Amino acid sequence: MAYDVERIERGIFSVKFSLSASIDERIASLEHADGLRSDDESLSLLFDMREAEICPYGAGPALALSDALARRRRTGSKVAHLLRQGQTDLATTVMASLCPRNASQRFTSRAEALQWLRDCGGE
Repeated sequence: MAYDVERIERGIFSVKFSLSASIDERIASLEHADGLRSDDESLSLLFDMREAEICPYGAGPALALSDALARRRRTGSKVAHLLRQGQTDLATTVMASLCPRNASQRFTSRAEALQWLRDCGGE
């Protein structure tokens, strides 16, 4: 397991990837975080990929991640993608265009990402 899941506060979880951030690892971390929340909580995630290598993949896996997140979405759920300056990720781009307005966004600052998740995000 190349990630750690941490509950930041009610409804907000941080997933920090340390080695790689493959789509399979992101889906596994999503399932892990989903199992930690209570039934009445939203599921807002901070995918921190700043220290990870993003494995190459095509549009199909990016859509699979977007679909996995959509199946767990509740009112107030959001996904913040924390990347290094200049780091690119197809799933981040795909999700920003497919998710409901203001449900997925890219950041380079952890503090800004958490504030965005808290604004109408976590409970």
